[in-house]
Amino acid sequence: MSDPVAGDKKDQEEPLIPDESAAPEEPSGSASAFKEPSASASEDSEVEAPAAAAFVPGVAPAADPEPATEVVVARSDQPYGDPVDPWAGHAAGFNTPVDGHYAYPKEEIAERKPRRRTWLVVVLASLLTMVLAVATAAVVYFWPRYPALDFERLAEGQHFSPVVPVSSAWSDATVSGDRIYFASSDVKGAVGLTAVDGYSTQPSWSSTAAGTAKRWTGMMALSYGVMITGTTGVKTTPKRTVVLGSEQGQLLWDILLGKDDQMIFGKDVAVRVDASGHRLIGLDATTGNERWRLPDLSDTGTRTLPISAPEDLTGPTSGRGRPFSPAFTDQRLVQINADHSVRLVDMNSGTVGKSWQTGAVADDQVYAHNGQLIIRESGNVQRIVAYDLETGSPNLLYTAEPDTELTGLAPCGDDLVCFVKTVDGAKTQTVVRLSLSGAPAWESGALTEIIRVFPIGNTVIVQSETNTTLLDDKGATSWTHPGSVARIDSGNMLRFGHIFTAEPIDESLSGQHVGDPPVELGAAYDVRTETCAWTTRVLGCVTEKDYVTQRFAK
Repeated sequence: MSDPVAGDKKDQEEPLIPDESAAPEEPSGSASAFKEPSASASEDSEVEAPAAAAFVPGVAPAADPEPATEVVVARSDQPYGDPVDPWAGHAAGFNTPVDGHYAYPKEEIAERKPRRRTWLVVVLASLLTMVLAVATAAVVYFWPRYPALDFERLAEGQHFSPVVPVSSAWSDATVSGDRIYFASSDVKGAVGLTAVDGYSTQPSWSSTAAGTAKRWTGMMALSYGVMITGTTGVKTTPKRTVVLGSEQGQLLWDILLGKDDQMIFGKDVAVRVDASGHRLIGLDATTGNERWRLPDLSDTGTRTLPISAPEDLTGPTSGRGRPFSPAFTDQRLVQINADHSVRLVDMNSGTVGKSWQTGAVADDQVYAHNGQLIIRESGNVQRIVAYDLETGSPNLLYTAEPDTELTGLAPCGDDLVCFVKTVDGAKTQTVVRLSLSGAPAWESGALTEIIRVFPIGNTVIVQSETNTTLLDDKGATSWTHPGSVARIDSGNMLRFGHIFTAEPIDESLSGQHVGDPPVELGAAYDVRTETCAWTTRVLGCVTEKDYVTQRFAK
């Protein structure tokens, strides 16, 4: 499925808008671009015992200069709601259980009548009541925040006709709340979008208001509509961003961008990173009208990225680990400058906040999450350094051994950092997880061809070119699956029988709660799994000729 951080299936380091022209950095350390893996399944293989991790803690000298005077920054802490989405399912095909999955069945306790109301019976009954009360309190206290979903067999899906026929050109699906947006384009560049709500058998609307593009590349659902990006074929303004309204699919605004420009979306503001103009431009997200402008500190070597929130690691995400409905809790941007300084910018007003020195450069691997800026410094010796966004104080998390490359930097929790470690000349890689809070660090056993890592609760999903591996909270391999795996929430996942593909296939699916066996769901027919999107109840995919929704949990 296309991600709004990239126009194709290659990884980017920050959750911006789709840009298929961007060249991602591969976690494997290879200089070649990632090629779409084969849809054929591979057998599970044994994994060697985890190697001992080498960690060199310390304080980064690059942060010695005192931070600049702090400016009060206006913030918005109200996240978007993420309602649950229900749909319909498929009955034929695979020999799988029909009953739902109940991980926590109620115990049946036979009623007993007391024989004699003696003092001993009364005392024992009182003690039993106290024990049961304590046990009940413990169950309530330790009850998982993300219990097993009530998975059910896929039944016959609801099909929707596209307003622009599905072709060999770009198509996609994305989700916001209980709504799924489908899109498809033809070989001439016309694109059509269709919105489907809940269990509805009819679309809420279909629209061709986005017009045409030389090639469409991706889309993102927003609370007020849907954003879609494409290329124009014009050298001066080769990229285009269109925003359609959620009510009728009406055109809200349309903007042409330069080759290196980016758009970063917030709750009710969109920021254009104007590379050629060396500035940031704040736009009203529903009208496209300009709110503010802020010049860069230099004409070269500047990089701007948003700050993700804890909620972004707990809800449904694409197969690449990007949240379908970003929380937009932290309304600040982080800007890394050519002089290695970092400054915070308020998205709503363009006001500059905290600023401090780092050892980072614009092309370092980096992300900002939950009040921390995590940087893989790429000097002679690569290091992982965390900077507190409130104080600018650094924390040196890891120093690589000689001839070792650190790639695939990603959040694995609110205070957990993951990356891929590759030793020069080695055919295998390992995943390392570090903690900002002092929790034990770990390094996985040998893995190969790693594309990306992302968390499901305290576990870590490792996607490779040929299979998916689940690492437990200590870094040990729980299982390896021959297909792709995606997060539903912090306790549940969807498992696809094959690696995601743009070709229509009959796909087997299973649902799994972390720590429980998988529950077979049956088959989805003629679906382009690369386009699929899901809520906590519903799967939506572009098929060979139309769109389909299917429910996988009650």
